[in-house]
Amino acid sequence: MIYQNTEIENTQNKFSDAIRELQIGKLLRSSNITKNCGIPAFEVFQFLLLLVFQG
Repeated sequence: MIYQNTEIENTQNKFSDAIRELQIGKLLRSSNITKNCGIPAFEVFQFLLLLVFQG
């Protein structure tokens, strides 16, 4: 069965690719942006960035 990606999934995929290509995770680590426990800082940053562009 073929599934069509929704617009939200396409936006998430494009941002994930861009974040990987720009090496945002490496920039966060080199800037000492960390968390003690729970969800990694990278995932929080990625989520907040997606919220901005998805409304």
